[in-house]
Parts: sequence; structure tokens; C-alpha cells
Amino acid sequence: GKRCGVFDLKDPETTPMLTRLLQEADVLMQNMRPGAMDRLGLDYEAVKQINPSIVYVECPAWGADGPMRDLPGAAGIADSFGGFASLNGDQNSRAERMRYPYSDFNAASYITAATLLALYARDRTGQGQWVSLSQLTSIVAIQITRIAEYFATGEDPIPLGHSSASTAPHQAFLCQDRRFLAVGIETQPQWGDLCRALKREDLLDDVRFASNADRVNHREQLATILQEVFSDKPTRWWALQLSKHNIPYGYFYDFETLRNHAQVTENGFMPVAEISVMGQLHTGAPPWQFSKLATQLGVPPAPGQHNQQIEGGGFGSSASIPGKKARSQSTEMPPLTGIRVVDVSQGICGPYISLSLALAGAHVIKVEPPEGDYARKFAPLGPTGDGAAFLILNRNKESIALDWESEEGATELKKLLTSADVFIEDWGPGKAEALGLGYDQLTRHNPRLSYCAISPFGEKGPMKDMASSELVIQAISSVTNTLGEPDSPPVRIGADIANLNTAVFALQGILAALHDRERSGEGQRIAVSMLGSLLTMWGALWMAWSNPDEWIGPYCDNDVGPRNYGLRTMDKEVYFGTPLISKGGAEDEIIEAIRKLGGKEIAEHPLITASERDPVAVNNLLREVRNDLRLWEKYFVTMTAEEIVRRTSGGGIITVPVNSVSDVLFHPQTQTWGMVREIHFSDTSTMRVLDSPWKGSWGEVQPTPLSRGDIGTALAGIL
Repeated sequence: GKRCGVFDLKDPETTPMLTRLLQEADVLMQNMRPGAMDRLGLDYEAVKQINPSIVYVECPAWGADGPMRDLPGAAGIADSFGGFASLNGDQNSRAERMRYPYSDFNAASYITAATLLALYARDRTGQGQWVSLSQLTSIVAIQITRIAEYFATGEDPIPLGHSSASTAPHQAFLCQDRRFLAVGIETQPQWGDLCRALKREDLLDDVRFASNADRVNHREQLATILQEVFSDKPTRWWALQLSKHNIPYGYFYDFETLRNHAQVTENGFMPVAEISVMGQLHTGAPPWQFSKLATQLGVPPAPGQHNQQIEGGGFGSSASIPGKKARSQSTEMPPLTGIRVVDVSQGICGPYISLSLALAGAHVIKVEPPEGDYARKFAPLGPTGDGAAFLILNRNKESIALDWESEEGATELKKLLTSADVFIEDWGPGKAEALGLGYDQLTRHNPRLSYCAISPFGEKGPMKDMASSELVIQAISSVTNTLGEPDSPPVRIGADIANLNTAVFALQGILAALHDRERSGEGQRIAVSMLGSLLTMWGALWMAWSNPDEWIGPYCDNDVGPRNYGLRTMDKEVYFGTPLISKGGAEDEIIEAIRKLGGKEIAEHPLITASERDPVAVNNLLREVRNDLRLWEKYFVTMTAEEIVRRTSGGGIITVPVNSVSDVLFHPQTQTWGMVREIHFSDTSTMRVLDSPWKGSWGEVQPTPLSRGDIGTALAGIL
């Protein structure tokens, strides 16, 4: 879906062409190391002179400042250093990296959202914008719910195998047919229904399991009891019983099952792209569906395919040179100042969307049912007695209680939505319409409303009405296959990526709709699903598996490769990697670094000492020996992690410590960004919170706790 030109930006002859592109462009995006664009004369201030209305987006690996700003980065490095790997693995085991470059795609989702936010800021101010983020801040941001655990307890989150840290039972159970079934209980009513489905009503009277906090504290005892029950019947039987009680459950699927599953095909989650040199390849669909805007997939271009078009015509017919307009908002104010958001969602996904909007200046009214958001009961509890994840996701909002199931409550909610800009709901297909709160019903009175509908599995297909949870989505989407190993119990991804990446995609959709509203004057409906979002994130894997010439490389071995652990040292593990080597590359630097570490047998290998080296053969050798943990650990265990990192600095090897959550949060590089903030509650207690992973030309929003309100004041404020 892109055009590709290959140009030497250091060549003065490219300057006229590049200047024309920049004059026509809305966005310049770059992820070079800090200083690289300055040396090319393409820093923000220079580009702004060419086009004052441009949105300039930078995303270096480590950020624009800090002691690590000049180091190279990649997915495995970010996972390890950023604390993400420390959440993955068998229960209480070593940190395990995924066999998939997740943090690359995660960073891309945040970059897109930040770019759209900057475009909307330009819409409202008439001024160009600068926005900066990094792969590091993005991988920290996606851990927000697990980081909340650390802020509440002071203890680092650890791997829990396939279990959840916030609710129980929320794990996989091995059934009689030796297949695992994912079961995810998130609310107290679901716990009662599970006991009835399993015909173990006696557990409802067991004080150890009375509340969610009790069940989390006695997680292992509860798991032992339930495992005995599940072992007595095959997965099909339990799937039927759980389905009758609308309990979140799911099988652990693979690629072959997914691409042929009716839920996936009916929602178009894994479309086929026809690429001339590769054939038909499955990929992930766009993660959002708009009611008034079409999305489409395009084939990737060959390198330099469009050089002639770009040199001769720039953006061509798609060019729309942005011009200044009268300011409707100060450039010092956050971009969404004055935008009114009504959020009726619960749990993790929807509240993270509205938090992101609030941190960009929006006025968010969180509408809770009379019993409150069920995430208030998530473990561990924070200083107010509510769940730590709830507190961190719902700051900077105003909360009111409303029974939207009643006629009176639905009427009051309609009034609230009459002047809202954004509505977020996670009721599932058909529920809003049944309440008289569907998109078509609301926009008769408020055509400017941007309406975001979140569903677990999509709005079509046989699973559209099923309940779900984090582990269930991870299992069905097959992403758990990137951890653990075949014939072993499944391992969930420790961060709540099904909920949180869906939230980032939904944020993109809302910002795109607001941006479009500046031109059309009308809002629209945005639909996102958790299953569709994870299938989008794993699109590169589906392409690699569709029609490979050989079954080779990390993508093809994604489901069967060895576990990715760090290397042990005297004190903590490190991630040790070598970049790909190309002809004329950094072979000598890499080999010298290996020699310094003691790898004599590698440095003196015949492929290395040959008078004419084959770069591909050398690269394959270094890739092979890099993964031989026993080879390296005999050297590494004699040194500290800090010493190993110091010895390899500047060489072709990239080495970082495998950090815990606290390690990365309080590392000088992360602290440079200032993501950790503090909020004060009325009873003088405090709690740390996590800020946005991006910074922009606009002012910051100060952290405040969730405030209590009522429908009267909410209506007065929003009307």
C-alpha cells in the first residue's frame, strides 16, 4: 500500500526532489538514531522552514535523550531491557523472550496513534507539530496493568505460566483428551456460573475463594481442585458446559485452524494478498472498521519501484499541500482540550482508550454500573481499596454511576451523549441497539459523534456473542505459541496485550475519525475487536507461513523454536545479539568483540580466518553460535552483567541486561523520559502511575485521581 523510492539523501542532487516532497507532505516519519537527521539537514527546525505545517514524527529505539540514545535497537533488545520478557515464562521461572518481534509492531501501533494525535493538533491550531516517542517507551507503556501491580505492592511482577495475576481462575486446564482449555474468570457472577457449570457449587461456600482477591491469594489451591474436575472429561464436553453459562473459554488454536475458522473468515481478519513474486499470502487485516471510510490492503512495492514517479511528480494527484488556517486553539494546550468523551466500558481495553484520550486533554466521563466497574476488584488492590490496574487506567476522569439497563438510566445516558464528541462501549454486537443507544440511534441527535464499539471476537460469525478474557483471546489467536515449547503447558504473554493493543488500535480509529470530522463535519462508527487486533499484530507471521520456499529462519520456527532465555552472568541475565551482516558490513567489529569475551574457538573458525570471507556464511555462523547458550555462558558466568555490557559496547554485538519492571522504570534511560508520575488521593495516600509514551509540541496534562460525580453535574458540564 505504499510507494517506494530509493535515494541517497547525502547527494546534493536529491535536494530539489526532497524539498518538493517535504513541501507536499503532511507527515515526515523517521526512526534513525538521534543526530542522524540533523547531519542530513533534516531535523525538525530545518524541515519546518520548508513546510511550517508538517507533522514531524521521530521514534529512535531508546529516545531522543539519555545515556543510551546512541545505541542501536531491535525487538529482542527492547523486550529484554524493557521488562517485557520478565513477565513471560513458566511459573516463577526465568524471563522468556517471545519468538516474534512483537515490540517492533507494538511500537508501530503507538507511532500511528501519536501521528494521528499530532495531525489532529494541527487541525485545531493550524500549526505544524513535533512528536517524539521510542521503542523503549512503547514497550513500557504496553505493560501498564502489570506495572500497576508493582506500584501497588513494591514487588516485581513475575512469570505465572498461563495464569493471570489479576483474576482467578484465569488459566489453562488440561482435559481428559490431553488438550488444554483456556478459562478466564474476571467477574464475581462469572465465578458463580463456573461453579455451577462444573457442578462444584460447594466451592461457593469455601472462604478461600469468596472474593477475587481471595481466589488470587489461593490461586494454586484453586487450580489443583479445578484441574481434577477438568481432567475427568474431554475439552468438547467442558466447552459445551461453559458455553451454556456464557463463561469465557477458548481452545489453543494454530495457524491452520485460524485461517479456516468461520469467525476469522466471516470477519475478514486474515485476508489473502496476491504478491506477484510470492503468490497468495495471508496477512492481518486492518484492525478497525469505519462506517464512512473504506480501508484496503495494497501489495508491497519493490525497492525503488517508484523512483521515476516520485522524481517527476512527487505525491502527484494525492498531494494536498497543507496551508495555515486560523487558530481555534492555542498551541500550548493539549490537542484534545475541549473534546468530551463518554466511556461506559469496563475492565482494561476501553478504560485504556479513554485514559489515552484524557492524557491528551479530553474531558472523560466514566459511566459505571451501580455495582461499579468489575476491574475495581482486580488484584492487587491499591491504596483506595480498588484494584491497582483500575486506578492506573482510570485517572484523570470523572466517574458517575448509572443503570443503563433501566429505561430511566438509558434516557439519562442519551442526554449525556447528545453533546459528546466520543462514545466508547464494549457491550458486544447488538446490545447498544437493544438499549436504544446504537450509533444510528444516537447520531440522529448528534451527527458529530465518533462512536467506538469494542468486541472480543468481531461483530459477525459464530463466536460474536461469546464472552471472553485476556488468556482466551491469546489462546484462540495462537500468539501463545510464541512462548514455551511443543508438548508443554501453554505460556501466556505476561502483559495484557489482547486488551491493550486493541485499545491502541481503537485510539487510532477515534483520532482518525476526529481528524476526518474536521473536514466532513460528521462523526462515524469505529469497530475494533480483540481477536482481530492480535491477528493484525501477527500479520508478518501469517505471511511467512503462507508459502515459504524453505522452512528456515525465526519466523518459520516461531512455534517450534527453542525457548529464548538470556545468558546467565555472575549476577543477572543479559541479552546478547549480533545484527545481520552484509557485504562490507561490521564483521571485523563483531569478531573482535567476540574475541574480547573469550570466544577464541569462534574467532579462529575457518570461515572467519578465510582470506575471502563469505558474508552470508559468516552471518549464519554467528547466528548459530549466538544461540548456543552453553558456549557463551561458560565465559559469561565469570563476569557481571555490567562488565559484559561494558566490554561489548561499541562492537557489533548488542548486549543489554534482562531487566525486571523496577529495573527498567528506574533506569536512567527511562527516567530521562519521565514516564513515572504520582497522584495524590483525598485521604493523603499516593500512588505512582504511568504517563503517555509520547511527547509533543503541546502542553502536558497533570495527573489526577478518578473523581466522583453525579449525572446532574455531568450533564451540566457536558451540555
